[in-house]
Amino acid sequence: EVEMGKALIVETLNTVYTIHILNPQKGEVTVSGGKFFPEPTFCKLSGSKLESGSMLITLYVAFGFCLEFRQTSGEVITTTPVQSISFSSPNRLAN
Repeated sequence: EVEMGKALIVETLNTVYTIHILNPQKGEVTVSGGKFFPEPTFCKLSGSKLESGSMLITLYVAFGFCLEFRQTSGEVITTTPVQSISFSSPNRLAN
């Protein structure tokens, strides 16, 4: 489990995302990276699912799975499969 205030650096096949955890119980995050999130954007991290699947593992980030984000507009963004996951604190990202 990732604590509030921590950040994940998630590399997918196409993009590197920085995900700041705001409320881990509700999946509230800000995410930046790629064409869908060129600047930090508030959304909900719905969870992870296989690229060809419809079953979602809620509030979970997993290697080899695609991430699903839900924007405040209701639009759902699904990433390509996760290749690496690392953790960082906000202070470390600022340097």
